[in-house]
Amino acid sequence: MVKIVFTKFERVFANQTKIMQKTATIIRPGTFEPEHHWYPKALNATIHPMVSYFLSLEQERIIKRYCHLHPLVKPDTLRKLLTYQPKHFIWAGADLMHVTDEGGNRQMVIIENNSCPSGQKSMPLQQDYQEQGGYRLLMERTIQPVFNRRRAISGELAVIYDKNEMETSGYAHAMADSFKERVHYVSYYQDETSPAVEFKDGVMYILDETKNWIPIRAAFRYITQRPWNRIPIHTKTVILNPIAACLAGGRNKW
Repeated sequence: MVKIVFTKFERVFANQTKIMQKTATIIRPGTFEPEHHWYPKALNATIHPMVSYFLSLEQERIIKRYCHLHPLVKPDTLRKLLTYQPKHFIWAGADLMHVTDEGGNRQMVIIENNSCPSGQKSMPLQQDYQEQGGYRLLMERTIQPVFNRRRAISGELAVIYDKNEMETSGYAHAMADSFKERVHYVSYYQDETSPAVEFKDGVMYILDETKNWIPIRAAFRYITQRPWNRIPIHTKTVILNPIAACLAGGRNKW
């Protein structure tokens, strides 16, 4: 009797699992809508002229200005730091605090680095005609060169996330426009029982809307909660940032 009841339970649970099975959302080129990826206040704001001017400066000009304000800094040393190209930690942000020391000197202090920085949804457009703002810049200047440069398997593109949907969906739309192909957009939480993401022999697969597992050649990752517990350190799918960047300190607060 117990065995029969347990079998029924298994059947019901299996059916519920099929019903609850999540799938990726397909993002196609030409579907970016700014109001979905910025806070209204930021979308209607005008960037400060000083910030806009700084963002338009070439690197050599920044070095000269910084060394002028900080005479003890060697230009060649600063240039070496600014031109350094990381192998793994490609995309990063930093938490800053504006502080004043006992001598009254005001400065910005770096608190920590982040391998999944947030802020695009709060950043006003530098130019009004740049409809996709920093989302598109990140794709064209950072992600697209990395994906094109690194040897990849055959497959499609994906954006995986576990928070910040306003921004991550913006990246997915910008990716679709930059690469001119569809992008699989899917959440990947650490406690999910039926995730739409899995790895086989180092290759990421995404469950699409037709219930087919699609191989992914390259993925943009916005996984912040212990990503190493579900994403391999070494993968054949190109992932930006790779988990090694998080274990090195980008997410690992321990």
